[in-house]
Amino acid sequence: MAFWPVCESVQDAVRARRDLFWRGVSEFAADTVVVFGRKAFMALFPDRPFTFRAFTVGGLRVIALPDPDLLVAEDRQAMGLVVRSLEPLRFG
Repeated sequence: MAFWPVCESVQDAVRARRDLFWRGVSEFAADTVVVFGRKAFMALFPDRPFTFRAFTVGGLRVIALPDPDLLVAEDRQAMGLVVRSLEPLRFG
């Protein structure tokens, strides 16, 4: 398991770097990518509609989940969705 950011900080701005993200996914030989939030999802999959779901693209399983701000705010519905989605995954 690894955390690999979608964005990089450049001076006072944050910008999406899809190329670096996909390179990291390749280097880690990931089979599953978990994406938290609409902004990150749209940065990675600009041509797909954002919904909370799992799908496969190019042999890679993608799980789209709520924005981290909802989890920090203790939104019970968002937390339940995240737990149910991540529970079956194996980490380690």
